[in-house]
Amino acid sequence: MYFKFYSVIHNLELNSEKNKGKKLTLGKFKGRLTNNSAEIEKVLEHSSIAKRIGYHSSREFLRGKSTYIKIFDKLDTKFKDENMDEMGNNFTFILLRTIEKYIDYMWAYKDNSAYIRDGFLFIYDEKII
Repeated sequence: MYFKFYSVIHNLELNSEKNKGKKLTLGKFKGRLTNNSAEIEKVLEHSSIAKRIGYHSSREFLRGKSTYIKIFDKLDTKFKDENMDEMGNNFTFILLRTIEKYIDYMWAYKDNSAYIRDGFLFIYDEKII
């Protein structure tokens, strides 16, 4: 199984457009910090994904040059269908806290008002997005 997690970082602007994004290591997760809307537009083309994210949240990704973090990797554990919601909620919470820790480190480097509000986790067996 694989996962992708997306979260908009509000009040954070990058000086230049990051096509693939700046590589990040967030604890044991690998990710990218980007303001390129091409990938998130591709993700939101899937109607089932767009419905789950919702209108307002999807607009946050697409508004101007929104900066967002994408975390992606292979999962060592296979979730059972009956545990998917609970495990997904717990995993989402872990990923949000990991990003918040990264933002805290940025604040120690330079004062800012960056924050995250929510994030979206996609777990899948085959490449869908």
